[in-house]
Amino acid sequence: MSQLRVSLPPLAELSLDSEVECAWLDRQGQVTRQERVRLGALPKQPLVCFLHPSDSLLASIDLPPLPANKTAAAVQCAAQALMLGDSAEMHIAHSTRNESGQVQIAWVARKDLQHLGQFGLNLKGLYPAAYSLPVMAGGVGCLHDDHLLLRHGPNAAQVQPMIDEAWLLETGLPAHWIGDGAPEAVQSTLADIQQLAGPLPNWGLHGGIQQPGTEPRGWGRALGC
Repeated sequence: MSQLRVSLPPLAELSLDSEVECAWLDRQGQVTRQERVRLGALPKQPLVCFLHPSDSLLASIDLPPLPANKTAAAVQCAAQALMLGDSAEMHIAHSTRNESGQVQIAWVARKDLQHLGQFGLNLKGLYPAAYSLPVMAGGVGCLHDDHLLLRHGPNAAQVQPMIDEAWLLETGLPAHWIGDGAPEAVQSTLADIQQLAGPLPNWGLHGGIQQPGTEPRGWGRALGC
């Protein structure tokens, strides 16, 4: 079965009538078909979904080597300092620590994840928008709905509101670009590479979604016994 990847609109605006960009990938990871489909008409097969840039809140923090439970606690503290709202209302996820000591973190409102879960999608993975890009030496960038998406490696990525080209030059240009709007200093434009075909990172936000009809385990089974 081919893999189906979906680019979502903002979660707060999502409905069964929302049109989403879909790409079907073969076993070699090549895009065989791409089209826009209503959310309610998606095939009942496992989906890999990418958040809209406005829902893709990403940051990178430096951490010393820590046990897994202490890494999670440090990420929670760092996220609280970065976000505007209460961290208890957010689902926070993070990557493993890389060789440079950096950890990628992302967060999204729990209410928005709950809204997404109500549509009964067979969700296999949920990732910030920039992880739809391929991984190439020198980095890859593109523009999507007035946001700049950058991917520097398997787990390293950025999503930022686009201001203007002068600001873009100051942020550091990627070596490669997908789609329109490439600054003149970019080395190459990847006309034949599809945005949704990038390799998936080893972490994501799908752990915060509870599908309809799923019940918390524990007390139900115990009471039944």
